[in-house]
Amino acid sequence: MGPPSDGVLPILGLQMGLYEGKDLRRLRIAGEARLLLVEADTGTVRSTRRLGALPTSDHPFAAAWHVSLPDDRLTFAVGKTARCYRVSDGTRLWERSLPGSVVPGSLLTGSNLVLVLDTPAIDCLSGETGREKWQFTGLKAAPGALLQENGAIYAGALDGRVYALAAATGNLAWDAECPGGRISGAPALVNGILYAAASDGRLYAVDAVGAAPVP
Repeated sequence: MGPPSDGVLPILGLQMGLYEGKDLRRLRIAGEARLLLVEADTGTVRSTRRLGALPTSDHPFAAAWHVSLPDDRLTFAVGKTARCYRVSDGTRLWERSLPGSVVPGSLLTGSNLVLVLDTPAIDCLSGETGREKWQFTGLKAAPGALLQENGAIYAGALDGRVYALAAATGNLAWDAECPGGRISGAPALVNGILYAAASDGRLYAVDAVGAAPVP
């Protein structure tokens, strides 16, 4: 089968099962990945590709994936592994071991995989080759979901801080404290103001240029 055409909806099916870890204190997840190509107008499954066993993950259902039909590529990360497959025939193009486990909040684009790891860190991989472009480890607590806007990556963290990184290099542009506690959701950027919801139920606003709290 050639590269997917218009009108085809790619679906990544993660057939996963929970089992208890040897230490009896946490659940782990394992299973198999399949790629389904579905007719967008009828829902008919055109083909199914078995992509093999999933890496074991200590973070149930924490997986990040991206399908680019023009490039005939599927990229996904789960556990401590990131992989890329060719959609048309299921060939694995590359695989990379990660320095930590993927947790919810990762950001996948056509050219980069920006992954949230439990170490804690933010790790950026090339979607073409799997090569690590940069890694940011200057976090005091695990970050929440990421936002990419205007050449920057924004993240709130469980220590109540928000971070702004240069998307191309991972260099820290600024960080600021939101005194409301944990931030787990993705921030929002509106007219140069970064908004983040904290665990105290309040919405905090930070100047995305100067990192100054907005009254």
